[in-house]
Amino acid sequence: MFRSKVFRLSLVMTFLIGMTPLRESSEAASSPTHSPAFQNKFVGRWSSRIKNSAGETIDDGVLYISDTTEPSDNEVSVSHSTGGGPVVGHTMDYPDRIEIQISLGDGRVAHYNGVLVSANKIEGKYFVTGQPNNHHARKHLPVGEGGEWTAQAGST
Repeated sequence: MFRSKVFRLSLVMTFLIGMTPLRESSEAASSPTHSPAFQNKFVGRWSSRIKNSAGETIDDGVLYISDTTEPSDNEVSVSHSTGGGPVVGHTMDYPDRIEIQISLGDGRVAHYNGVLVSANKIEGKYFVTGQPNNHHARKHLPVGEGGEWTAQAGST
């Protein structure tokens, strides 16, 4: 008699434990995931312009920004019409910011740091670090190698 009560009790306990969801699976179900429809705010085709210290506006080509293979709130894939790519760009919230670094192929790196000021405009700074043919250089080049940066979405 004692064995049958122990057997029934263990059977009931096994059944109840089996019906209780595991903590790990409930957390996974409640954690936010990115749906295939997720898209970073910076995704699109951006016409890039640089205004140097002399006040000249230079057409910098086109930046093609897309989601990375794993959609992310803080990373995008960036290709430049003349600078190549793709490279990883980093985005941040509040305010919506983007930072892009593109190798110029001669030991220098172009840096684009901007803020999304409207749904179709980025404003910020552009500068170049390094020295031609010296990949160990980390200093900023003279102001002539940088300036204000703007990008307009969807324009040519």
